[in-house]
Amino acid sequence: ELFVPRVYSDGRGIPTLGVGYALIVEGAEGWTRRTTLVADLAAIGITLSLEQERLLDQAANVLNGQGGTNPIPRWTAGENSQAVDVMGFLITEGNARTLFDRIIGEYQQRVQDMLGTEAYNQLSNSSEMVALVSLAYNNVIKAGGTGTPKLRDAILKAENDVAQTTA
Repeated sequence: ELFVPRVYSDGRGIPTLGVGYALIVEGAEGWTRRTTLVADLAAIGITLSLEQERLLDQAANVLNGQGGTNPIPRWTAGENSQAVDVMGFLITEGNARTLFDRIIGEYQQRVQDMLGTEAYNQLSNSSEMVALVSLAYNNVIKAGGTGTPKLRDAILKAENDVAQTTA
C-alpha cells in the first residue's frame, strides 16, 4: 500500500487514510464508519468534528447507493495533499503505522477463520501468510473468513499434500 497523508477515496470510493486504513467499512448494515474509528484516530491525536463525520456519512450514503456525490476526493499521483484535503488534517507515516497496527489483527483473524487454527499456525511467518493477510486487508477474504472458498480449499489441500509427503 502507498502512503497518502490525507483522507482520500480509494478506487472503490472508500474514504481511506495512510496506507489503506478504511474509515468506512462494509458490514451487515451496509457501509458505515469503522466501529473503532474514534479510538483509532484518538491514538494519533485526531478527534473528528461533526462536519468531518458528516462528510464520512455522506461518502457512506453514496457507497450504499443512496445517491449524492462522494465529497472525499480520490488520490492522484503527484498531488499536493494539503491543497486537496477536505477533512482538515494530514498524518505522518508514523501515524499511518499506528493505524495499521491497530487494525491488522482483524485481518489476520479473517485468515485464521478461513483456514482454521492448525493451517493458520503452519503458515505463520511465511510469505504465503503475508499474501493472505494482504488479501484480507483488501477485502478479498471477508469477515468470518468468507468470500474465497476455492482459495481456502486449495490451500488446505496443498497443506495436506505437504503433510503427507513429509510424514
